[in-house]
Amino acid sequence: MGLPGPVHDALPDGWGMSLMDRLFRGRGLNPARIGPLERLTCVGTDAMDARSFAPADTGSAPDEVTIPLAQLAAAVIDRICDSASRFADTVRARFPKAGARIRYNLAMTRLPRCFSLFSRDLPMKQYQALIQDVLDHGNWQENRTGIRTLSIPGAMMRFDLQQGFPAVTTKRLAFKSVVGELAGFLRATRSAATFRDLGCKVWDQNANENADWLANPYRTGEDDLGPVYGVQWRAWPAYKLIDAAHTAQLEDAQRKGFRVVSQLMDEGVPKVLLYKAVDQLRDCLDTIIKSPGSRRILFHGWNCAVLDEIALPACHLLYQFLPNQSTGEISLCLYVRSNDIGLGTPFNLAEGAALLHLVGRLTGYKPRWFSYFIGDAHIYENHLGMVKEQLQRAPFPLPQLAIAERVPDFARTGVYAPEWLEQIEPGDFSLVGYQHHAPITAAMAV
Repeated sequence: MGLPGPVHDALPDGWGMSLMDRLFRGRGLNPARIGPLERLTCVGTDAMDARSFAPADTGSAPDEVTIPLAQLAAAVIDRICDSASRFADTVRARFPKAGARIRYNLAMTRLPRCFSLFSRDLPMKQYQALIQDVLDHGNWQENRTGIRTLSIPGAMMRFDLQQGFPAVTTKRLAFKSVVGELAGFLRATRSAATFRDLGCKVWDQNANENADWLANPYRTGEDDLGPVYGVQWRAWPAYKLIDAAHTAQLEDAQRKGFRVVSQLMDEGVPKVLLYKAVDQLRDCLDTIIKSPGSRRILFHGWNCAVLDEIALPACHLLYQFLPNQSTGEISLCLYVRSNDIGLGTPFNLAEGAALLHLVGRLTGYKPRWFSYFIGDAHIYENHLGMVKEQLQRAPFPLPQLAIAERVPDFARTGVYAPEWLEQIEPGDFSLVGYQHHAPITAAMAV
């Protein structure tokens, strides 16, 4: 079946290039695994009954145009990736009855996994959609920083890490800083100096320029941050206060690693105080290895007992790992209580995805779904220019994350080496094929 003349005339040179070469081989996919693709349909607003027709059957501009997808796919991909709006305008101009709306209907004998590239080839459009949502529906709010925010309650994004690493492409991601911070968290550091040594300077202001923290009696000196994220991840301070007469409870607690700190009287009753530093993240990895069907593989950064001892209480605070034995994949759900969309979201997305890749590497699972939930999603007033500029930029395809060969791969070696959580170096992570627009700088609100 041939293309309608007006559509054919509107297409760029080379539109007939092989579907497999353009769409799949060019993205490193195996065309042998792609199912047959049949057609693309453009439906006008006044033709919602979706009447099908063969283009050769009519010479007038119809309500609905059905185009063989196998012939048109390369041009469609060009238009979606480079200028979807111009493609839509072209079809509307050629077929006036299409009105203001065009719907693409893919009719296939089966839906191949790889064809999801049509909707997820540029996943960071989710980030642009989030920015637009906050701009369209946000309300102005005051906050502790003195710089008001445009905020919405509740938002989420979801990324398939098999299709790429969620590095923002509408500006340059400070990737070295991202993995530097992650390495610092994994080492349970509480010092901005350690973060700096690892290539991350984002903690300097919180440690040394935050007036409230500078006056906090729990601050121990220059560069101290208190027991921030990584301390809670790797050494959560856990206490048990047990009645001295309950010997079975005392013995059980000590078998589980608690040690006696003190014996005391509590309201006239003899008690024993015990302490243990809980390595939540290591426990997660152990459970993934020993009991992957568990739905309790999570760690938390919000420790109510020490909130007044920390320069900045945790924003990204709840991580849940979801391994799937049948597919050999592992996914992550991350909840962020408060998220600075301009600076924090791109940073946190990359950091969470890198952590999932590392955990998968050490436990033998392929990283798959990364779901990112936000409580208060906000844009600072002094960041409006930065985020609006990003809305004018077309995202690039996502890069891939590479982890250095020296980091043990459980799937290949069968060797479980969780000690690499603290041995990992920022240089062990790298982005492959990272394309991005020009950097945009903005001040962090402290």
